[in-house]
Amino acid sequence: MCNAVLTTAPDAKPDVSQTVIGLEPVRVPAAETMQLSRRDVSNLDLNTIMFYINSDDYPLIREVTTQVTLGRYIPDSATQPDIDLNPYGGLDKGVPRMHIIIRRTPKGLTVQDMASSNGTWLGGARLQPYLPTPLKSGSRLQLGQLLIDVRFRVADDQF
Repeated sequence: MCNAVLTTAPDAKPDVSQTVIGLEPVRVPAAETMQLSRRDVSNLDLNTIMFYINSDDYPLIREVTTQVTLGRYIPDSATQPDIDLNPYGGLDKGVPRMHIIIRRTPKGLTVQDMASSNGTWLGGARLQPYLPTPLKSGSRLQLGQLLIDVRFRVADDQF
């Protein structure tokens, strides 16, 4: 559970020169970054998700073959999220250490709130804790007050 107080502090601007694929940040050439900023998913691998955080034009890119957790890195904690939202104002926006899990299933991706105290919304509807909910490309997630637009390619036989 997160006990962070939600405030209206200005958004922290992350270093958009780095994109995450797999576990390590990867530098993306400027030409490729500009292409990605158009939110085109046609050239993405089927296991790749683009996260546009706080309506930023440049995505955080992550390969998700099974699942990925989003939350805040907290030093000395036994478990850590796969994607740290601290650089995006996660603390001020009410994001706990383990906020959501995105899982790959045979039918596509699902999102699951991990009983976060500040809640998760998908397209404006609050998610019930621990209930996997189908996630569609182009969906907007709200984690506390942090906004994330999600983009990915969908296989022809999914959803």
